Amino acid sequence: MKQPRGLRCTITYPVPPLPVRVTPLRDRSTLAATVAVLGDETRLRIIELLRARDLSTREFSGFLQIAAPLISRHLQALLRAQLVERYRSGYFVMYRLNRKALAEAAASISALV
Repeated sequence: MKQPRGLRCTITYPVPPLPVRVTPLRDRSTLAATVAVLGDETRLRIIELLRARDLSTREFSGFLQIAAPLISRHLQALLRAQLVERYRSGYFVMYRLNRKALAEAAASISALV
């Protein structure tokens, strides 16, 4: 095996201490999952619509001009992140915004500032 050519050097420098004690986020993995789910424009639009009132998949499809199966996939992602809740109202499955979970995510994000 050949020896590497050239000089081998190491540069060291002092690492200054942090000005304040770093406080870890309460639930980093939940926040990361929530932010990932909110990274989609359609899901953000769904949340905007749910701020007004509870809606069914068929209503979402009409408002967003997207096929119902695609809306269902977006709603499943929001359900897994616990940002929306669903309940049955007669024949329809209705979706509502989980305002508490959204407020917790917002508080975690503002803790970063």
